[in-house]
Amino acid sequence: MTGKIGKATNKIPDNTGGTLPNKRINKAALRQEALARRRALDPIQRRRQEQALAAKVMSMLADHDSTTGFIAMYSALGSELPTDSLAYDLRQAGFKLAYPVCLPKKKMAFYVDSITESNHAKARNTQPNVNTTQPLSATLKNDPTRIISTAELALLKIVLPQHIRLVLLPLVAFDERCYRLGYGQGYYDRYLAHPQLSASCWGLAFNEQLIQRIPHQNHDVPLNAVLTATRNFWR
Repeated sequence: MTGKIGKATNKIPDNTGGTLPNKRINKAALRQEALARRRALDPIQRRRQEQALAAKVMSMLADHDSTTGFIAMYSALGSELPTDSLAYDLRQAGFKLAYPVCLPKKKMAFYVDSITESNHAKARNTQPNVNTTQPLSATLKNDPTRIISTAELALLKIVLPQHIRLVLLPLVAFDERCYRLGYGQGYYDRYLAHPQLSASCWGLAFNEQLIQRIPHQNHDVPLNAVLTATRNFWR
C-alpha cells in the first residue's frame, strides 16, 4: 500500500495564532483551538468532505487485494471526520476491518468488528459468535474511549499488529509534514511504535484541520500520509 497520488504544494494557512514563534507553541492551547475550529464546521460541508474523502480512499485502494490483512479503522468520536460511509464501502469491496479498543495503562489494540466477522463467517458457512462479540463491538463503537476489562477483552477477536495492512486514524490537527496532533493521551503513538506493525498509517481529516506547524520532539513519528477531501500530504 505505497502508491502515492501526489503531494500538495498549496500555501498552508497559519492557524497557529501567527504571533508566537513555533518553538513556543503550547500543544494544549493549540489542541483546544483546533478542536473549536473542527466543531464549528458547517454540517453540510462536513458531509460533503466525508463523502469526497470516502470516494478518494476507495479509489486509492481499488487495485489492492482486499483479502490480505486488515484495515484498522476508527469510529468517529464527537466532531471527528465520520467513517461510516467509508467503512460500508470497504466492507462491500471485501476488505476486513478492525476497530480500536482502549486497554489499561493507556495501551490500545484492534479487534475484528462484528460485521466483518459475520460476513466472513457466512463465506466460511459457519456461525459468528453473535451472543458475545456483536453486542460488545457495538458498545465499543458508541464509546471508543472506554477502557475495557480483561474479561471483556477475552470476548473480542484481537488482530495482531503484523496482520494490519493499513491504519486509518483520526486527528485533531496536522501539518504538511504529516505530523499529527491528537488528544494528548498517547494511545495511537504507543500503538504505531509497535515493532511488529509495518502498516502504512494515513490520517483522515477535514481541510480545515491543516495548520502551519505541529510542535514535535525527536521521538514523535509522522504519519505516512494525511488525506483530506481535496488534498493529499505524503512523507
